[in-house]
Amino acid sequence: MSESYPHPQHRSMGKPQKRGYVQHHPDMETAIAAVNDGMSTRMAAEKYHIPQKILYNKVKGKHPKKARRPNTFTLEEETEICEILVRCSKIGVPLGKRTFIKIVKAIALAKGMDEAKFTDRWHQKSLCRNREISLRILSALSFKKSREWTKTRCEEWISLLQKLGDEGFLDNPE
Repeated sequence: MSESYPHPQHRSMGKPQKRGYVQHHPDMETAIAAVNDGMSTRMAAEKYHIPQKILYNKVKGKHPKKARRPNTFTLEEETEICEILVRCSKIGVPLGKRTFIKIVKAIALAKGMDEAKFTDRWHQKSLCRNREISLRILSALSFKKSREWTKTRCEEWISLLQKLGDEGFLDNPE
């Protein structure tokens, strides 16, 4: 044996080796369907090249989904938050990172969640998950006008939209 490749018993006992991949079985659904139609798990495992124990556990429902931390928000909630941000950007009220995190923390508090999760790292990951909110939309709005957009002006704007909606103007603008 050469000196550059040490014997397996002489390797350093530092960090334990981690499995660097998760095995994917593309025929898992067809194998489960075959077992449900009457084929034995052993025969289905041989036919579809899937380990028998994994197939057996999937059929019995012991591991129905991947083990991971649950999402903070559901997909529907996250898409609604993204839609709000995109709408704000389109009407000329672009929200920065800090304002976005404040809004999300307020939503989380209303749901009874821990607000400490929503950090800069969460913000970065949410931008990766939702590319539409990370797009830069140009607006013809100066910094001076953006500072004029106060809480009272927002409330006036919302009441005007509600009034127009009640009168039916937004449904039929003719």
